[in-house]
Amino acid sequence: MKLHRYKGNPILSPYPGHPWEDLAVFNPAAWYDEKAKEVLLLYRAAESGPEYKCYFGLAKSKDGFHFERVSDQPVLSPSVEGFDGATIQDPRMIKMDGWYCVTYAARHFPFGQFWIPEVKRRYERPDCPVRRRAARRTTGDAASSRALARAWPCAHGRASERPPPTTRCRLP
Repeated sequence: MKLHRYKGNPILSPYPGHPWEDLAVFNPAAWYDEKAKEVLLLYRAAESGPEYKCYFGLAKSKDGFHFERVSDQPVLSPSVEGFDGATIQDPRMIKMDGWYCVTYAARHFPFGQFWIPEVKRRYERPDCPVRRRAARRTTGDAASSRALARAWPCAHGRASERPPPTTRCRLP
């Protein structure tokens, strides 16, 4: 099989009239519904606001190249106080027993417009007092514990490595 890039790209672009998707649309999940004979595209949409929240929009196409948005509102938004309170991204979709099942990645803190240096500094990882105390027990002095605490990720999932299971940190 040889793949060819579609000359009519992009098949979906940001929509300036919708504040929730005025910056970017990307990383979709696609499903061909044989019964309806259409392609469903569940796409990640990013706002241009300072928190850079992401949402999911839904578009449909009969040919897989020319898509129309289903709504002027997102089909899924970050929750107000849940684990996905800041952004949702990278949807994956399958259909089982007549239901569309969706998984996605999420963040519970805003990472902002990280490509702008001034904004990146505003959204640095907050200090974790539990992590700092655990580092102090490990190093024995305050200066070394601050350095280790910055390098040592917190248990609430901000990096791939985790501190020992005895240390836990909760976000406010």
